[in-house]
Amino acid sequence: MESISIPRHRRTRPADPHKHHDPEHLSALTPARAARFRHRQALCLFGDESNESFTYGELKASALRVSSYLLEQGIRPGDRIAILSESRPRWGLAFFAILAARAVAMPLDPSQSADELRAILANGKPRMLLTSTGCASLAARLEREAGFLEQVYSIDPGGPGQDGSGTSFKSIDQLGAPGNYPRSLLLPNSPAVLSYTSGTMGNPKGVVTSLGNLISQVRGLQAIMHNGTETSCVSILPLNHLFELTATFLTVLYGGGRICYVNSLMPQDITRAMQQQKPTCMVVVPLFLKLIRKRIQAEVAKQVAWKRVLFSALLKVSLLMPKRLRRRLFQSIHTRFGGSLEYFACGGAPLDPATLQFFDRLGIPVYQGYGMAEASPVIASNAIGVNRPGSVGLALPGVEIRIAKTDGEILTRGPHVMRGYFDNPTQTAETIDADGWLHTGDIGYLDRDGYLYVNGRKKNIIVLGSGKNVHPEELEAVLFDHADIREGCIVGIQSARGISDGSEDICAVVVPHPDLIEACGIGDPNLQRRIERIIADQANRLAAWKRPARVVLLASELPKTATRKVKRREVARQLVIGG
Repeated sequence: MESISIPRHRRTRPADPHKHHDPEHLSALTPARAARFRHRQALCLFGDESNESFTYGELKASALRVSSYLLEQGIRPGDRIAILSESRPRWGLAFFAILAARAVAMPLDPSQSADELRAILANGKPRMLLTSTGCASLAARLEREAGFLEQVYSIDPGGPGQDGSGTSFKSIDQLGAPGNYPRSLLLPNSPAVLSYTSGTMGNPKGVVTSLGNLISQVRGLQAIMHNGTETSCVSILPLNHLFELTATFLTVLYGGGRICYVNSLMPQDITRAMQQQKPTCMVVVPLFLKLIRKRIQAEVAKQVAWKRVLFSALLKVSLLMPKRLRRRLFQSIHTRFGGSLEYFACGGAPLDPATLQFFDRLGIPVYQGYGMAEASPVIASNAIGVNRPGSVGLALPGVEIRIAKTDGEILTRGPHVMRGYFDNPTQTAETIDADGWLHTGDIGYLDRDGYLYVNGRKKNIIVLGSGKNVHPEELEAVLFDHADIREGCIVGIQSARGISDGSEDICAVVVPHPDLIEACGIGDPNLQRRIERIIADQANRLAAWKRPARVVLLASELPKTATRKVKRREVARQLVIGG
């Protein structure tokens, strides 16, 4: 295969995540810190009246107790056990208990429909389901419709479902504790997690992640982000997604830090939690940063004229100052974030340069990363001391990255590459070649220093009548960076313009700011013309052939995955249906 590779001296960071194997970590990644820091808080839930939290010692002891019961019930190595719950400390208890029993954790997304979840369960066929009180009604329906589920247990102390249905299951707190704790350790090549991407209703595709995959991720991320006992993190992303599972949950616990869960996407709830918990770092997706940025800018716009001018002036000159002075200049903002926030780690979707620079000027660097579920999931990341804005960073320790010369596809190889797709060797062989290279389906390039840049998805490319290729992500970063636009998406639509008939045109799907929708109504021609003028002005920064041929307005939020990534195909399908 012809390819462009990273120069040997810059191919990866020097660490080798598999150089040493700590048996305590191999046994379900239950933190070895449990013995050393058994009285230190590991997990908590913000705003929880029942004070749901675990110290390291409590987390380990509870996980071993539940795992012993699972073994008593006949759970064998490799059996799947599903988790259907919001992100919270007891989710973590369930996860560690499953892995300590040498079973495979199968995280489910509570935001998916019953039909989607039923299709996933039918594919993965778990023997048990562990659910929360809030998901009890949905779990009961799945239990009725999935005949292969042998048991359903609640991860809560007990009680009816939060939806008022009265549905309840026996609690894991009520399970026996025979004391026959698991003695055999999970081996590095053993499957540990079976995860499914959102929207896999028709043909579910399960990604099998091994314990070795998780270990390589945790040690690699810890090495570059330097998480330790002083690390405190407010978690807002779903634990059923590998990005949150590895980058926050496992990595922070590996370092002996503390995690607080917030089950709300409202910025005011998140900032309240940050003020209380004083996080040192947060793992986020681009949409969160965009919302926070717009909220700060909206509040500044309400200030008197001299304060607006001062904020703008300070923002412009701040890049000339060291980070500590930037933090002093914008101390009021840092105080709202708890006063200890050192950085955001961002992934899951492209981040526009304007938002990245905005936080950098405030003295809060944003370290962009890149990955996919098949890579467990992080492939590359910027980090402390190695941050190149615009790129998605250097390869993680032990990870190789290669760019296919034929079409520019990003390929990767190393201890992070999945075992394969569940019960689908054909699809596995199509994704991982004979030499072990995982074909990501993304287009990108490497600079001389080995920093990776991602241009877009091969399948997302819009082919114009002229034969030119357009990467939607490139346009989105430019066109939708405006105060009157809440969010947007670029898709290809069938062209009906003369000689271009039969090819694709560029369509900008825009959700205007809620104030504009409320004032004008989504069908108001004046609103349509206003947004079209904005798009046209923004498009002046692009080559003429990259400018949208059509602008479509939507009143509601764009459909998204669990990690807030826009479902581009669904947006395109809605356009076809709506004409």
